[in-house]
Amino acid sequence: MAFLRSIFGRDKDQTTANSSPSQQQIARPDTRAMVFVGGQDHKLRALDAHTGKQKWEFDAGGWVETIPATWQGVLIGTSWNLQTDEARVFALDILTGSTVWELRPGWGETCSPAVLDGMAFIGASNNNLYALDLRTGRIVWEFETQGRISGSPTVSDGLVFVGSDDGNLYAVSPSSGLMEWQAPTDGRVWGSPAVADGRVYFGSDDWKLHVVETATSVNVWEFQTGEDAAQATNRDMCMSYPVVGDGLVFVGSMDTHVYALEPETGRIVWRFDAEDIVSPPAVWEDLVIVGSHGFQALDAKTGRPVWKSEADMLTVGAPTIWRDQVFVVGSGPPIPKPADMDVPDEAWRSLGLVSCRLYALDARTGNQIWGSPHTTDGDMSSASVWEEGKSDWPMFRGNPQHTGIGVPVTGRGN
Repeated sequence: MAFLRSIFGRDKDQTTANSSPSQQQIARPDTRAMVFVGGQDHKLRALDAHTGKQKWEFDAGGWVETIPATWQGVLIGTSWNLQTDEARVFALDILTGSTVWELRPGWGETCSPAVLDGMAFIGASNNNLYALDLRTGRIVWEFETQGRISGSPTVSDGLVFVGSDDGNLYAVSPSSGLMEWQAPTDGRVWGSPAVADGRVYFGSDDWKLHVVETATSVNVWEFQTGEDAAQATNRDMCMSYPVVGDGLVFVGSMDTHVYALEPETGRIVWRFDAEDIVSPPAVWEDLVIVGSHGFQALDAKTGRPVWKSEADMLTVGAPTIWRDQVFVVGSGPPIPKPADMDVPDEAWRSLGLVSCRLYALDARTGNQIWGSPHTTDGDMSSASVWEEGKSDWPMFRGNPQHTGIGVPVTGRGN
């Protein structure tokens, strides 16, 4: 499951996707902002959002495959030690990277945290959803499902929504951890749900996008991905999280398509064939930005391609939008062959193994603004952003911003 987490990966941050940026949302050079990204090298790094220059680095003691959140000057993140199958949860000072508190609860692999009102909500591979006090790291409550939790929770409409490998989406009270309702599907609910206008939108590996009412879990509609429901395979699974914006519902699917659907009926407005597994989308002004062996922007109304990123950006991660910039994980230089590996040079090169690097793109054109100075020989998580004077990340109108699971960032160039 780890290889999927990188991009399939909420309502307070006014700098992220799904709003129509105003003049105030241009990335002014005097705005203090940082972008955070982790990787398989056990490092969590803070970079200047304008230049990509590294501000600080934190040794997380395990694979940082999740996307950190921020709350009142504190960054909340997790790591996972592959050898011991143990999680580490930590709170860091945003400006310095120094440790505020740390927890080693032994949960196993975790999802990216969601934050609200001084609480962090984190799902884990031990089937449980946890609520933590962000001031102290104390575990306030835990909620048990009957399967692994692989997609990050979403907090909206007074509830915490989280999916499970047991096939259910759960609505849980954020204060008590008691279940309000559960919505069953015929497959694992891997991705994070989106919430808008009293409805929850979530995908399942039963090849469907499901929509239920937030208050009651009553089914509103379902949408089948893939060309033929009777012939559906794992390549047609709807594991990406959806995004609701610009009057439409956007979702990527393993059937290689991006779909734009009517929120009231689920009717297809347009469908775009990206020719490979598609990342969760992000919405910026009138564009839908997705990853699929490179990144491209589509016209939100028509699905027409507007721009495509450079061809050498081979690996895929979920796009993260800040003002007029898009942060994406793409391929870096080839990984050199280890000195002690008894493999012919040509055979090693044929593997196409590349390192990962974070890039900043212009949201209007797709042109590269900067590439991070460091690379990781292995997976790199998608990014989160902090801007001075703005509120918590990742919260934006019930739409999960690049948390949970999705298309793999494998570090492979093919």
